[in-house]
Amino acid sequence: MAFALLALACLPGVESGLRPVGSPEGLEHAPLACNAPLQTDSSNLEDLSQCPQACPFLVPNPKIKCIFHCTNASTCSSWNPEFAHPNPDSRLCEPCHIQGCRICSSPDTCGECFPSFMLSGEACMYEWDVRAEWSLQTAFTILVLGVVVAAIALVGLSLWRWLAESVGFLPPAEPQGEGIQEHSSTADHTFETIKQGLRHRLRCKIKDMVQTGPGLPVKRNISLWVNLQEHFLAGIGLPLFHAWFTFITMYGLAMALGVFWIYQGSDLGSTLHSTGLQRASHTVVDWIKAREGIQASSSCSADSLQLSKSMRQFAERAAAGYAGLWILGSAATLAHAARQQRLARAFERRHPRLADFALSVEGFPPEAIDESAIRDFLREKLHCQSLEVSVCYDFRAHRKRLYELLEKVIVAADVQAGAYSRSLASEHSVGLSDVEREEVRRWLGTEGGAGLRNAGSVFAIFPNRCDPAELGLGSGTSRRFGQRRMTRQGTELLPLAPRLESAGLHWKRPNGETCELRIRDVVSEPPDVAWDQLAVTGKEFAFRVAAGVVIIGACCALVACVVFVPFASYVLRYMGEVGSQPTGTLMSVMGILVMGGNWVMCYVLWQVASHVGFHRTDRLDLVVFKVFSTICSANFLFNVAILVFPQGLHSLLIPLNDVSLQDVSFEQEASTKLLNVLIPGGLFIGYIMWPLQGFLWPMLASLACLRYRSSCRQQVSAREAELSLEPLGISLAHDYMGHVVQPTCCCLMLFFASDAAWQAFLGLALWSAFMILFQRYLHLRACKRYYFTTSRLDTEVMYAWGLPLSTVLAASCFWAARLRGWHMLTVAGAWLAGFAFHTLALRICLRPVDHPKLEAAGELQPSLAEVSSHRLYDWHNCNPAKVLLSHIETGFGLVPYEVGKEYLQLPYLLRNEPRELPSASRAVTFHGDGQAMAPEIEALLLRPYDAVAAAWDRLQSDATVGSPTEVSPRESRPKTLLESRQSRSRSDQKLKTSQASDSKIAR
Repeated sequence: MAFALLALACLPGVESGLRPVGSPEGLEHAPLACNAPLQTDSSNLEDLSQCPQACPFLVPNPKIKCIFHCTNASTCSSWNPEFAHPNPDSRLCEPCHIQGCRICSSPDTCGECFPSFMLSGEACMYEWDVRAEWSLQTAFTILVLGVVVAAIALVGLSLWRWLAESVGFLPPAEPQGEGIQEHSSTADHTFETIKQGLRHRLRCKIKDMVQTGPGLPVKRNISLWVNLQEHFLAGIGLPLFHAWFTFITMYGLAMALGVFWIYQGSDLGSTLHSTGLQRASHTVVDWIKAREGIQASSSCSADSLQLSKSMRQFAERAAAGYAGLWILGSAATLAHAARQQRLARAFERRHPRLADFALSVEGFPPEAIDESAIRDFLREKLHCQSLEVSVCYDFRAHRKRLYELLEKVIVAADVQAGAYSRSLASEHSVGLSDVEREEVRRWLGTEGGAGLRNAGSVFAIFPNRCDPAELGLGSGTSRRFGQRRMTRQGTELLPLAPRLESAGLHWKRPNGETCELRIRDVVSEPPDVAWDQLAVTGKEFAFRVAAGVVIIGACCALVACVVFVPFASYVLRYMGEVGSQPTGTLMSVMGILVMGGNWVMCYVLWQVASHVGFHRTDRLDLVVFKVFSTICSANFLFNVAILVFPQGLHSLLIPLNDVSLQDVSFEQEASTKLLNVLIPGGLFIGYIMWPLQGFLWPMLASLACLRYRSSCRQQVSAREAELSLEPLGISLAHDYMGHVVQPTCCCLMLFFASDAAWQAFLGLALWSAFMILFQRYLHLRACKRYYFTTSRLDTEVMYAWGLPLSTVLAASCFWAARLRGWHMLTVAGAWLAGFAFHTLALRICLRPVDHPKLEAAGELQPSLAEVSSHRLYDWHNCNPAKVLLSHIETGFGLVPYEVGKEYLQLPYLLRNEPRELPSASRAVTFHGDGQAMAPEIEALLLRPYDAVAAAWDRLQSDATVGSPTEVSPRESRPKTLLESRQSRSRSDQKLKTSQASDSKIAR
């Protein structure tokens, strides 16, 4: 950010029209000149000498409160655009309430607009706003006319058909009752598929799965205040993410108190108040109020010497105080990093993971796809007869077809489990046919790159956690197994044990060649493995990275040329003519375009990053976090450059020995504008709008699309409705952006001598406190469950926290440089030194990426079967190619693990095994009976949607009145989702009452 400040200093300046202000002098009867600055220490402007006849009006300077100019009636707005009304009675340029007006005939009436404005009634309209408004009105008119023409065409077509049938030109239509019955059947099918899609949407979230009776287990909301460390909800990433907010809240409060003490301890605040460097309008406004009999107090005592002395005093306190705050912040950061490390280790001890039972064996040739042969080989070499393997297949040649077949497997499992009836599935989407099984068999025998190949690695899965440690990997002079299993770059290879190294770990190919195998530790859970990217080699990965950089750069350049450059040109041109920020129609349109441009860049970033070829999703998250944080920082600096510093940063970089009233005034005004950009816009508005943009609007669009397809006689299957209505997933890589960017933006306030700095940090603390509840609600009520099973992303954020922390040190050096006349490059040097110190302190003192794999006695640790029963996913059902291969033979095959379909992994639903409740670790009820639960985001739309659907059903039932098979509307229409919930609640209540009565009888 220090480099960003230096870059902003190079922006071209715009002349403000201010002239140097002279020292105070007696002005009671001194002759005045036109356009010459007039400085006074009196709040009663009637005591001033009369301006010359050529320029009889007195106008306040827009920057400095105690400076005035003598001007004529036509140039009042040239000096101060907000004072465009020349009052002939008071001979003052008074405020005009019409924006864009050059000369006001009265405070509420415009006589002449600026050149780029047009007079419309009593208001001045910017020409580009007029064009934008005209374009919107034209588009709306065309839309209305199109709807009217379409309606007339439909009515005319119906009349023509009726006349043609009446005279015998066309055969008569089918009987009305049958047509209505067919339409009603289609509507019922669509309604049932939408209900299934909404059920799946709710199941995709982090919920408590419990069995309340016969049928599928239900998922219930968990409390927003659940202890995230006590329960394995989405992995270690979720509790680590939320633990940051407590730290940021305390840090924001500490910084606010420290900056407040630094500012209030100097006499700069009282000097600025007495000098009146807030707004130039206040003096005239106060004098007008006094003239009308309203009490107003305003004083002007512009003493340049006192102001310079106060600025130097503040600079001394800021240079020392900010350095002290940086030291305290560094110590607090190290304490927070140690706490995060302890939390991660305690979480791993409390929640065993499947990664603790697995090793990755790498170096297999492409033709090694016989799983039984690989399993026998590894059992012999690794001395574990109960070892299982999961082969990593290269299925890129059949990727699309493979996932299409897996969808059929999921639909067949849903129908068999009773999630929905077969009628809601597509005709050819329930299970694999014999032809499709034969197609998959051919993939195994295809030579070259057209079939399934080995991606080069195999996961070796041990039955107990102590089995990998007993191999003796890394013993001797090398490190012991698990002492350092993960680095910031990746997961290290494990040195072979002496007994394995002497025997050799080599795979023999059919042609007689041997391949040396290597063993790598595993830190990610199966859902975090990018199974379709495991075959990407190093060269291919480098090429994809280069192509991704080009694509993202081209997208950013295109969005900048189409959206940001026109937006900046519009704002700067408007502010150059009027002196204030635009608020017209075009500003709203440009704001929407800027928001759309940000969405486009985020979408392109996610699509490119997900196809680069990362083998683990935690590595993908690192790239998304870094690039997204860079985009958001550039966005913020763009807004600051055009809204806060349209004239450049020259006044902010002047040494204190040469500072003037104009420079101090610019600093005060810029700090106020920057605070307004941060609060509420940067800290709150975007987050508040996100649930509407990311959840409600996509859901409405999906519902409308499904309804439209139904109206076009297109059958929508339940699986299509499920995929269409799935919510956005938890993305900590995007959410972590605020942990770094928002504090860094607030730290920019430290470069201003203003009381707005401590207010910005107070706003940061309030933002963090607000995010505690806001992010919990999104993660536990709105988002789809995604797993974050390593602490690598949190570690990267810990290193990135050096950005705001080093900015505090740069601010200390900045004030020392202005005080002592140092070169501004020392500020950049201080920032680099602070960031380097932060990085070295983390790497040497704490090493937050080092999490040892626990080595405990086997009888004290759970087995692989126990952990798999708790998680429902394993190394087999997450491997898409292995799941599909299990279905090529007759009999029961694996069901792919998918979030929202966890119930399909329960054996009693698919294999007719004895029914048993889910284990306690995955079915713990975190809420008690009668506890108030925060509603989900879909509840805002559930009742209106059910009301509209019920009204539609009533219309359909009214159309069938008189039919011999008529039934009541209540019986004929399917239950709404709300009624289904109420019915289930009544069934649960009856079950509880029955159980209570049975227990009472037993007693």
